[in-house]
Amino acid sequence: MNVEIPWNTILAVFGSVSGLGGAIIAGIFKHQSDAKIERLKADLSNKAHSFQAKFDKEIELYSKLMPAAFEMAKTTFWLFPIAFDHPPQDFEEKKAFYQKRYESVHKSLNETRQILDASAVFIPEHIYNIANELTKLCQIQFELYPMAGPMKENLPEYAQIAHECLKRTEEISDKYDELTKELRKHIEEMTK
Repeated sequence: MNVEIPWNTILAVFGSVSGLGGAIIAGIFKHQSDAKIERLKADLSNKAHSFQAKFDKEIELYSKLMPAAFEMAKTTFWLFPIAFDHPPQDFEEKKAFYQKRYESVHKSLNETRQILDASAVFIPEHIYNIANELTKLCQIQFELYPMAGPMKENLPEYAQIAHECLKRTEEISDKYDELTKELRKHIEEMTK
């Protein structure tokens, strides 16, 4: 037997218990809403904490990378300077002077490469690529210095290699500026 209950009867019954029924229904909805709000707040809090941890990690990394990259670019600049240079005039002092520069570049290259390689996964790819290109340019200068540095002026290949190295000195400066610009832009985007 199929019994149909008219809607007006259902509404009348519901209306008679609406105080209690309404309170129960409202309580259920409020409980569900409160639970959803708490889950959303917890999720947002976790995301904010995760973002802050990532941001702090990157800033810590860049505060190590940029001084090392600056030192590398600066010391490499002085292997083939495009500015006035004032080495000592005495041959032995001059030799020691240039040797000290060469060793400074070696040290700064190693420090920068170590920071860059150890942190590669934490650096956005485009910034890593720029820093890597800068390091490679400095590495080339370092490797050519024994063949075309100031103490090798009598070698036949000196003039051409030295000329290429002087042009590369400008490239190194430009690449460092590009790294600084891109890193600044990246940090600004992270803080928006």
